[in-house]
Amino acid sequence: MNKTGLIMAAIEIVKPAVDVGFQTNRWAEHEPFWRDQVGLPYNHLLKVGGGVHQHRFDLHGAVCKVNSVRADLALDEPTGYRSLTIAGPGGRSGRVETPDGTVIQMVEPASLPDGICTVVGIDATNVAATTDALAALGAEPTGAGMRIGETLLDVRAAPHRAPTNEMAAAGLRYLTIQIADVRAAFAHALDNGLTEGRAPIRLGDVAFFAMVRLPDGDWIELSQRASLTGPLPDDAPRG
Repeated sequence: MNKTGLIMAAIEIVKPAVDVGFQTNRWAEHEPFWRDQVGLPYNHLLKVGGGVHQHRFDLHGAVCKVNSVRADLALDEPTGYRSLTIAGPGGRSGRVETPDGTVIQMVEPASLPDGICTVVGIDATNVAATTDALAALGAEPTGAGMRIGETLLDVRAAPHRAPTNEMAAAGLRYLTIQIADVRAAFAHALDNGLTEGRAPIRLGDVAFFAMVRLPDGDWIELSQRASLTGPLPDDAPRG
C-alpha cells in the first residue's frame, strides 16, 4: 500500500485523484466558464511548449487542465470521454456544457459514492477490455465503476462508438494519473493491454510523462511530477 492508501501491484499512484485534460481554441470563453459557471479556483499557468498554454484549475483533489492551443483543433474528433460529473463547488448543481460542448454535470456531494468527487464517463466498445486496461493502471473495481482515489471511471457499453484517433482536438481529450515511476508504469501498461501514445519524455524540471491509450484509442497521461515525487531522473529524454 502506498501513501495514498491505494494498493498497487506494479504501478504506484502518488495522488489519489485523476486529472482531466481539455483542449481548446476558445480559452477566452473557457476562463469565465470554469471560474464563474462551474466555480473552480484558478491555480496557475503552465507553458508546455508547442504553442500550448495549460491553464490549471483546482478540481477538489484533482486538476482540471484547460490547454489553450494555438493550432486549429478539430471540433468533431471522436472521444470516449463522454462526460464529467463533479461535486458542485459551493453547492452548485445542474448540467452545463463547455464552450466546446463537453457535458459537465454538477451534483450534490451526497449523491456521489462515498469519497468520490469526480466521475468521468467513458464509452467503450468492449467494457471488459477497457476495465482490464484501467485496472492495469491501478484503478480498483467497485460496484459503481473503476476507482482511483476520489475519481470514479464509469465505463459503459457503446458497441458502435468510433475509435479515438488524435488527442489534438477540442473537448475532454485525456486523463492524467500521477505515478511514482513513469518508465515502470509505461512498460507495465504496454504489457497489459494498452498501446503507446507517446514514449516517456521530460518537460523541463516539472514532469517526466508518457501517453498510453485504452483499447478504443482514448488517451491517458502517466505523469511523474517532480512536486509529488522529487527530482526527475537526469537521464530522462527531454522534449
